[in-house]
Amino acid sequence: MIWLLVWLACPKPTPPPSATPAVEPGQAAVVPKLHHRARNAYVRAQLYRTQGELEQAAQAYQRAMVFDPSSVVLVQELGELRAEQGEQEAAVALLERALELGGGDSTRGSLCAAQLALGEPVSALSGWTPERAQGWIWARCVHRAFPNRDPKELLDAVADSLELNPTSLSAWETGAELVHAHQRYATGLGWVERALEPNPWDAQLLKQKLALTQDLEGRDRHLPARISALKQLTSLGEAMDDELAESLARDSDRPPDCQAPAPSCGLQARCLVSKGQAVAAAEKVMSCTEMSEERRYEQALAWNPELWRVLRGSVSSPAVKRAGVRLALDAGEPKAALAQLRALPSQDPYHPELEGLALLALGQDARETLLEGHERLPGNRALMAALAQAHYQQGDADEASAWAAKATALRPRLP
Repeated sequence: MIWLLVWLACPKPTPPPSATPAVEPGQAAVVPKLHHRARNAYVRAQLYRTQGELEQAAQAYQRAMVFDPSSVVLVQELGELRAEQGEQEAAVALLERALELGGGDSTRGSLCAAQLALGEPVSALSGWTPERAQGWIWARCVHRAFPNRDPKELLDAVADSLELNPTSLSAWETGAELVHAHQRYATGLGWVERALEPNPWDAQLLKQKLALTQDLEGRDRHLPARISALKQLTSLGEAMDDELAESLARDSDRPPDCQAPAPSCGLQARCLVSKGQAVAAAEKVMSCTEMSEERRYEQALAWNPELWRVLRGSVSSPAVKRAGVRLALDAGEPKAALAQLRALPSQDPYHPELEGLALLALGQDARETLLEGHERLPGNRALMAALAQAHYQQGDADEASAWAAKATALRPRLP
């Protein structure tokens, strides 16, 4: 009994705070340990952030920091949010504070990006010896700070990260940036092929494979690899026909080449969108005979949702039916959305998502329905954000926080 009293009286070592680990879509998010009042404000901040309400999110982070001012998680995420808002000076100050509090590789990576945006010397690199799993963060910072540096050490760091975590989309994004900057396309293709072995249906990796085979010299030699990737993407509902899919792989995250000789119909439509002429683009894409009929409706309605009112009486396409449901949801009419949803087959991949969003808007428990939607569309960021909101609405802050972290981490990954 005496030894127990002595043990209780002795001061216990406090573990050093750690930065938020990088959250990869599809992986379990690590929910930070915070003061209970800080925790409530933190979850609200995450939810605001997934909904794009950045200033409300910043205010919620600040409220959380009143109760837990030494939390690396809170200080770092507020710094990253300020950077997202374009307030780089505030971001640098916060991220430097997070580093002082014990932030790790992810903190240094965010600080590096903010300092580069300000044109400041990159102090984040000082004394930085990254963990192998996070080597891609260091490589990205070094590459952007010193673009002419020999890429071998940087590519090795990314390769180490991918060896330890072959499904890390953040590491793949950095690898793609390095591969394209230094024209090491064959290296990148080898990485993607290895990553696809345990994940043969990963849409982002398949798109990386398409993009890399486009850039390689002697493209005809890689035609079977392109065709294989296209077939898999088509079965996932990610691609349509060969010409459009290859155009997507080359151009989806880059400005369209509107000066290209003999541009395809789809490229002409994208050029109209880039000039702010979305309605004209929707009209153009409706005439694209190289695209499937369903894809034409889907793309046209994405650019001009009001087109649904013209098509609804004469077209039975699932894309048109989904557009009607989304318009009702956007108008704040969830009951009308549920009524529209009856016309959409339950096996449609978007059915659970749309039903869950309507139930959520009605204040009902939408968790099970949205989770089914997430199983059908695992990379859908809006679904993850809705799951966060649904769990928060039902009083489950831990799950809300985890889903919000996944939604925030998900970004477009094409090079």
